[in-house]
Amino acid sequence: MLIKLIDYNGIFIGLMKINEAIKIAKKKNLDLIKMNSNSNTKIYKLGNYKKIIFDKKKNTIKKKPIKKKEIKIRTVIDDFDYKIKLKKIIEFLRKKIYVKIIIFTNKNFENNKLFIEKINNDISKKFIYIKNIIFNKNNIIISIIHSVIKK
Repeated sequence: MLIKLIDYNGIFIGLMKINEAIKIAKKKNLDLIKMNSNSNTKIYKLGNYKKIIFDKKKNTIKKKPIKKKEIKIRTVIDDFDYKIKLKKIIEFLRKKIYVKIIIFTNKNFENNKLFIEKINNDISKKFIYIKNIIFNKNNIIISIIHSVIKK
């Protein structure tokens, strides 16, 4: 069976039998790497197989873990404290960190809605954001925010 042999530099060496290609690979202290298997004439390349595997692993994109921060806030809060919490939320969003806001609410539902609108308005002044609001039974509202800075 004849194969096409390519040098480690990509130069075509020629058509030859597989046994001859193995001898050439041993002389040059290289591996014989199969490049394709589905055509009539198989193509083999001389090279360092371990280096090729190492390069493939090195080139794979490593996903960074998603950074998340959690901020707890109550609807009954002083303006100064609210501004500090809001400043922290905006700081995290600028750093492309997901922010999970846990809002401890009181029994006055109207007051809770106003507070949530206030947070949304204050954040939307500087960011376009995606939010996911989950209402919980124990008067807790959870909002997860990811941001894109407005231009």
